Amino acid sequence: MGPGFDFSRLGSAGNNGPAFVRILEDGIALHQTRQADGSVEATYLNAGTNPPRGVVVTYYLKQKPNGPVTLTFMDSRGKTIQQFSGASPERFGPQVSAAPGTNQFVWDMTYPNAKQLSQADFAAEERGDARAAVAVPGTYKVRLSVGGEEYERSFVIREDPRVQVTQKDLQAQFDLMMKIDAQIDKVTDTVHRIQSAREQVAAVKKQAQGHSRVAAAADKLDAALKGVESNLVRMVDPAHPMYMHPKTVNMRLQELTTVVESADAAPTKQSYDVFNLLSSQTMDALSALKPLLDDQLPALLKMAGRR
Repeated sequence: MGPGFDFSRLGSAGNNGPAFVRILEDGIALHQTRQADGSVEATYLNAGTNPPRGVVVTYYLKQKPNGPVTLTFMDSRGKTIQQFSGASPERFGPQVSAAPGTNQFVWDMTYPNAKQLSQADFAAEERGDARAAVAVPGTYKVRLSVGGEEYERSFVIREDPRVQVTQKDLQAQFDLMMKIDAQIDKVTDTVHRIQSAREQVAAVKKQAQGHSRVAAAADKLDAALKGVESNLVRMVDPAHPMYMHPKTVNMRLQELTTVVESADAAPTKQSYDVFNLLSSQTMDALSALKPLLDDQLPALLKMAGRR
């Protein structure tokens, strides 16, 4: 059995079957087990395990509470960064245990990620996922809420001493990441507005059979809306699914987050330049969209209602 050999199957926390056993190229053996929250837990068989990467919160519950257990992470001013509970809507997100006894939760120090479009909105094989902004070194707070009671503690995030970087550089990186996330949110919201408008236009066109003037106006407006949408997200033509259009604003913004977060350092001039360019393109799309939604769509709906 040579290096890189895998055998058995990926077991789950709810069955008694073997876990997935893997031997890496350097001879390290481990087995993996699927947890209830969907994550995969690795146990090394012939090597040590590194401590969790993030802020480790340990808490003790004397008995199982009636309601959920919630952990809220805040900045030094008390502003909420992230909140987690055992009833998290994210199926594969971190879950806060409500089991009696000693429990641990690891916060990965990230802020909420930008809003994501569904894969149906652009080419699945070209999809990019934005990186989340990471909290800069400093003082933070965590609040445990359980059984109507709240317990709060402060903690400090410190920079890796092996990394030579200033607080100013890390703050600049964080600030740009938050600005990129805000732009991605804006693009996502705009695309959803366009899609909603196009659904209304499609309904008008469907009801306008035999009314060429209404149908023509609907076709013209839909083409204009599609033009704006295609500048923001890559759209796949069902007739030519293998043809990939150039990457658009949404994908390029997401990929920019991977560049900015690729090292503990201040963003480069090129990163700022790309962000400014993509922000300008987003504003151009919003400017083109405004008369379509504010004037032309209401006019079309009015025309369809009076035909």
